[in-house]
Amino acid sequence: MKVASKIATGSGITMVLLLAVVIYDLSQVQKLTAINRDLAEIGLTATTVTLEQSRLLARIDEFTRKQFVTSDVAYTEGLNELHLKFWQELERLQSLQLSSSSRGQVDDLGRLWERYLSEFSAGGWAVDGSSEENRTRQSRLLGLVETLQEGVDEVGQAAQAEMAEQALRASQANARAHQLSWLAAGLAVVVSVLILWLTVRAIKAPLIKLTEGTEAVSQGEFSYRLDSSGHDEFSKLAGSFNDMVEQLGDAERIKKDFLSHVSHELKSPLASMEETTELLLEEIPGPLTDKQKRFLRLNLESGRRLSVMISRLLDLSKLEAGVMEYEFRIHELGAMVGNIANEFEARARERGIRIASVSSAEEILIECDRDRLYQVLQNILDNAMKVSPVGEIIELRVVRSSTDPGFVLVEVADRGPGVADEYKERIFEKFHQRPDAERRGSGRGVGLGLAICKEIMDAHRGHVRVRDHEGGGSVFSIHVPMASQLSDSQLAEVGAVETTTVSG
Repeated sequence: MKVASKIATGSGITMVLLLAVVIYDLSQVQKLTAINRDLAEIGLTATTVTLEQSRLLARIDEFTRKQFVTSDVAYTEGLNELHLKFWQELERLQSLQLSSSSRGQVDDLGRLWERYLSEFSAGGWAVDGSSEENRTRQSRLLGLVETLQEGVDEVGQAAQAEMAEQALRASQANARAHQLSWLAAGLAVVVSVLILWLTVRAIKAPLIKLTEGTEAVSQGEFSYRLDSSGHDEFSKLAGSFNDMVEQLGDAERIKKDFLSHVSHELKSPLASMEETTELLLEEIPGPLTDKQKRFLRLNLESGRRLSVMISRLLDLSKLEAGVMEYEFRIHELGAMVGNIANEFEARARERGIRIASVSSAEEILIECDRDRLYQVLQNILDNAMKVSPVGEIIELRVVRSSTDPGFVLVEVADRGPGVADEYKERIFEKFHQRPDAERRGSGRGVGLGLAICKEIMDAHRGHVRVRDHEGGGSVFSIHVPMASQLSDSQLAEVGAVETTTVSG
């Protein structure tokens, strides 16, 4: 499913849930409206009718008594009007949608009313109201009126009870609606959050993978591939990313092969050119003038610099191809540092610089590839000589690490312009050069020397760092792990015992 479809589906489900909550609330409102309407149309009407009937019965009782006393035709007509009004109220009561129990009481009231009317119409009105017959008839009629009043009271009480019951039902329905609304709203929120979380997760996971892949490719890992088996936009993006990385990998392999091949092909004719120049400087073909010798020395120096660059390019191609071999043996570090100091002494004297070498009196044994460690020391010393002013001293020290007893440090301290903080890490990256190197007269290479030094020290399970030198300049520290758990025979054969050969 596409990302847009996932978002649309999640939003649709959330909207459906919220719509369901709204519809439910509206249905509950309609139910409450119906209950209130029933209360108004039935309960209140029934109560009003019973009150009116009670009033009419009171008038009927009054007129009946007066009729028996006076035998006045006016009272008879008044009773007939009251009977008609009572009957109308009774029909109005019977037309209401009452409950079964209330309906039975209304039916009983109707039968009592018919009995009363039958008794009322059974005989005339005697002039002598004191006769036994009139008194008996009066008693029966008034008794029926009293019974009717009791029936009306019962209907009124039933109507009030029904109103109370309906009000209770309305309150309960309102409470249920309130609870269910909160429950539905909570469920909608939970589902919405779950859908949002799933959607974010579906988007975040591919983005994290894509970020990891981009970082890996930026670091030169062209074998990294993303999962492109899905059918959404991220899968298509992953497929395009994989195609791009594959093309970059092919281009990188072509570049490395070309670099290695060209560097190797350039090395042989360059060596021949250096040898020819040296022969000319030795005046084997014939004598030279001082001006010719100066030009030849400049030519030889440039050739040597170019040879160093080509050698570093070859080393880089070996490192990146993973075929750089290291032959680890046990060596005494102090002797190695002394030898390289002597090797650079003549060059330093030509530049007006002095090298001061300070080593520990005790033997410090390390397990290393001697030639590769020499390469690291030569590169750092060469850089120090390039940046050191005339008359300054380059300090070469061998000390034990104060922070890690398993390491020994070789420090090269110069009095040059130093390394700015923003470059202290970047100078060990491939092809990185400080922008002011050429202006300071230190020459401008291809930016591989320190990067190769870092790779070599990584292969030795050590590292190389730079810090500021007190009073100006820089201090390059080469951290080398010391040889550990050596046997007596190994200690006796320092520099001759081969331990292992690995590829870096």
